[in-house]
Amino acid sequence: MITRQQWKDMLAAELGKPYIWGGEGSDGYDCSGFAQWALARLNLDPPGDQTAEGLYRFFSRGRSAVVAPADAGPGDLVFYGQDAGISHIGLAWGNGQMIEAGGGGRTTTSVAIARQQGAEVRLRPISSRTDLVAVLRPTALAWPETEDRFLEIASAGYGRFDGAPPLTEWLDDGRHMRLKRPFSYLEESGREWPVPMDAIVDGASIPKVLWSLIGGPFEGLYRDASIVHDYYCDERSRPWRETHRAFHDAMLCSGVSDARAKIMYYAVYRFGPRWTAGSALSVEGFEAVATPQAMPVSLPANPFEAVDFAAAAQLIVATSPDIAAVEAMADARSARVEDASLPDQPFASLSAEAEAVWARHPLIERLLAIQEVAADPLSTEAAGSMLSRFASLVRDPPTPEKFAEAPPAAAMSGATYDALYATCEIRPERKGEVAWHLRMLLKNRSRYEAVTQRTGVPWWFIGALHALEASFNFNGHLHNGDALSAKTIHVPKGRPKIWSPPNDWESSAVDALTYEGLVGRDDWTVSTALQRWEAYNGTGYLARNINSPYLWSFSNHYTRGKFIKDGVFSVDAVSKQCGAAVMLRALQDSGAIPS
Repeated sequence: MITRQQWKDMLAAELGKPYIWGGEGSDGYDCSGFAQWALARLNLDPPGDQTAEGLYRFFSRGRSAVVAPADAGPGDLVFYGQDAGISHIGLAWGNGQMIEAGGGGRTTTSVAIARQQGAEVRLRPISSRTDLVAVLRPTALAWPETEDRFLEIASAGYGRFDGAPPLTEWLDDGRHMRLKRPFSYLEESGREWPVPMDAIVDGASIPKVLWSLIGGPFEGLYRDASIVHDYYCDERSRPWRETHRAFHDAMLCSGVSDARAKIMYYAVYRFGPRWTAGSALSVEGFEAVATPQAMPVSLPANPFEAVDFAAAAQLIVATSPDIAAVEAMADARSARVEDASLPDQPFASLSAEAEAVWARHPLIERLLAIQEVAADPLSTEAAGSMLSRFASLVRDPPTPEKFAEAPPAAAMSGATYDALYATCEIRPERKGEVAWHLRMLLKNRSRYEAVTQRTGVPWWFIGALHALEASFNFNGHLHNGDALSAKTIHVPKGRPKIWSPPNDWESSAVDALTYEGLVGRDDWTVSTALQRWEAYNGTGYLARNINSPYLWSFSNHYTRGKFIKDGVFSVDAVSKQCGAAVMLRALQDSGAIPS
């Protein structure tokens, strides 16, 4: 008999597969087809091809017990519908969630249609639908008791995961995985290790030479811990010792045995990546913040020693040392020089190398990084002012046409916008910058959604405006990026009309959208959104038969030509901003919003 975790792993492997009406196999499922496939893994699938209604009739006739939704666990069947009959089935997952093939219907007959509708195998709250009929637990469902006790003991005192199992997709190189929804590990102390949607991991935080000895980074019970560890070893926003210790605790939370968790912890502590805060960085060619901010710098990794590792692993199994003893063992065997006593010359060399790499990043990324690591309010305000000035220098200024009725000849039809968007391709040399914009949009999504709640304007429309007008600066007005410390000083000047700093960014954003007449508007199709973005910036490009960089910069639809100040156009100037249509394309391609 398979265990509960083995069954969940089988189902998790199907996440993201398309919903296809009538589908019951590996290429696609409808709701009942997926339920029967899952039940077959437990030898509980009734004979024949069953509908959701048929499965309900089968299990409700003395073959199940009714379960309260709050008590639903793996293997329980969740039925939805009306008095006239059952129309949908999902499978309880635990923690108030279910796994289902959903989002489609009779018209969902191909993978292309399914992708367009966002119809797929997915995890959703049981409460996401209001037509719940019953949760039934099959009488014949029985999980091995030993597994229950093991998981209860293994995870006790080591926190929990949110968003488990992680929903991922392999990239084309077959080496990297992208998260398709947020995932996090929460320590027992309450400290969280969040990994955002669209984070890309490759398992490299576990030395590759160890994979043949302890398994690949995405295999077995330590997969979830590996994803968190990998992300923070790349981010380096927390000390390396804390990052490796969280890996150990997260493994225990996942059910990895104590001995194996300690062996793997020894491996990453002894041979894995290390870093220090490094030297202070400022940005050349632009005003620096009040206090230069430190950026992480890699420290030399210890070379792998097979004999050393094998001896340490045997000793850990034989003596079962505590974590402090494992660290002491690694320190004693290590040939590394203590961080505090690094020779000046090697450390200076490492800092210079890190600074050179950092200098190649686009300026907006460096400015935002400085703002994010600012340690005090004055530094944060200074970084915000710097971002406001940056935004004013790179932004396409609004043109006079924005404030007058555009002549009919200057208008572009919705069909033309749709045709341009359908053929929009991101320029290869800009893909890295577009990916960064995507990460920023998703990172800030909750703040944009707070404005959506007050205006009805979609969060992604607000996010693109925030990037273009304020360079993602939450210390700048959405109207034009001017500092929140006063009313706007550029067009539109003097907004908001009532403003007594300090005020919050969200209130300024509501005023900007109200001023532009966007509050309460409906019909947020692609073509409508593109028209409204263009109107927000100005229609001056239409009269010159140039695709607006405000929409199309970084794509195949824009090369050069830009307003360099109000009403002044340069045929040779090139926009340095990512266009709104390109950001929308990236969001849809990532699955963050429906296509």
